Amino acid sequence: MHKILKIKISKDIDLVLGTAIEITAILNEDKPTSITITIEDPNTTEVVSTADMSRVNTKVYNYIYQSDEDGNEGDYIITIESTKDSYTSVKQKIITLREQD
Repeated sequence: MHKILKIKISKDIDLVLGTAIEITAILNEDKPTSITITIEDPNTTEVVSTADMSRVNTKVYNYIYQSDEDGNEGDYIITIESTKDSYTSVKQKIITLREQD
């Protein structure tokens, strides 16, 4: 069965507003029909709406999210949907963005 195994966030970065954040999805099967990402800010406003993710290599896809320096501080919900044939796998991850010092 097709599924998203893991969502990883770029290493060695401080999750502050105004930074670029690499989000990686690792799948158990290659070549989904589609793989998209949606990101909601702490007010549940979509800051990224069903954007296509880029294929890095076999079973690995990524997206670079450029957070807004004037965005809302708090928890952001990342939702990734991967579809293959008639099955859609959905996985979420929460990241916390804070204001720059």
